[in-house]
Amino acid sequence: MNYLELGFNRDITKSLTSSEEDSINPELMDFLLGDGSIGGNKITAGSIVADRISLGTRGFIQSIDYTAVDEDTASWDAGHIYTEDGTDITTASGNTGNITATTYLYYDSTKGSTLQKSLTHADAVGDDKLLLAIITEGDTGGQVGIQIFSGEGTLITPGNIITGVLTATTQLGSGGSGHIKLDGPNKRIIVNDGSNDRILIGYQVGGF
Repeated sequence: MNYLELGFNRDITKSLTSSEEDSINPELMDFLLGDGSIGGNKITAGSIVADRISLGTRGFIQSIDYTAVDEDTASWDAGHIYTEDGTDITTASGNTGNITATTYLYYDSTKGSTLQKSLTHADAVGDDKLLLAIITEGDTGGQVGIQIFSGEGTLITPGNIITGVLTATTQLGSGGSGHIKLDGPNKRIIVNDGSNDRILIGYQVGGF
């Protein structure tokens, strides 16, 4: 029996009878006719796993050390990117060169271990890409700012603290965890031991 005897034409297409259409799952029929959707209840739990989806949609963490070199340059050491399916991606060391605007640093699996950079956000996202960091210019004589994604947080450099109050938690000897408050608007620095303010640099009405 050949395809013509099965009801197909020479273009290998076939018009279905009403009874044949009735025998096909409605959701499959919609999909075949161009709707393109499959109901969630038709997808078996656990059938879509990380190694079956594109790199750009996988969760990941990175282990890459970044350095703010100066006001327009950032560098990074060789490191690793770990995706949620267990893949270990090795990346090479490098630097931005002198940036002239906000720069997006990303990994592109089609480009090998060398990290890529672009001034355009759209270049840093896609099926084969992972956005790793956003690097912004610093003030003259200062350092660039580095915002790190899925890594060890954001590297804040002096040139990036414009106004407001920054409180940084720190370990103060054996006395436990305290914090240092950089209060720009009031021109003061306060060191707290976790319970009480202990050191004041600047002025505060009433002291402690």
